[in-house]
Amino acid sequence: AVVSTQSTGGVVVAIGKDDFGTVCDDNVGPDEAEAICRSMGYDGYSQKGNIYDFTENFGDRMLLVTSEMNIAIDQLNCPHDNVTNIEEECNFDWFKHDCSHSEDLVLSCGEKVEPIWELYESGLYYATETDDLEKGPAGLLVFGVSMQHENEAHEMMGFVCGAGMSSHAANILCQKFGYGSYEWWARYGTDPTQFITEDRLDGNHANE
Repeated sequence: AVVSTQSTGGVVVAIGKDDFGTVCDDNVGPDEAEAICRSMGYDGYSQKGNIYDFTENFGDRMLLVTSEMNIAIDQLNCPHDNVTNIEEECNFDWFKHDCSHSEDLVLSCGEKVEPIWELYESGLYYATETDDLEKGPAGLLVFGVSMQHENEAHEMMGFVCGAGMSSHAANILCQKFGYGSYEWWARYGTDPTQFITEDRLDGNHANE
């Protein structure tokens, strides 16, 4: 489950693959509150409680929303406050609880921690006659992002959706990759050029 709120303060909502719901405040202490806020990119928590620990007006208004949801998590227990993956490192009951919505967990998180990221290995990829992948002046647009967050490096590569693409954007991209203005652009499948497929990109990247 991915635990999230709508802003720096509010009712915590756990989102799974097929369902979502609120989090019961049973057993939620400083470690759990800290882990939740950090998992969402904040530097920690400043307040925790249930919906009536803040103001009665807030609780009444939030109950109108949360009463339409299920309660997804109860008995959340994290081993420490520096958890990086709540689903894997913490214990909890998923859609098994003895709570009411008056016990829905509310958190106020601290400052947003902005991740440090940069593009890497981005460019126009094409398949050569020997079935190797190379970057060049024409090919399938691929972006790679290297992100540094809380002393951990995360790298991701993927394709770029062609919806909304424009001549202006194409010019900027070509200049970013060290070329002049663009000559043409097309969505995948609209040009006979031999483009790469996602599984080949993943395999090529894994061997670098």
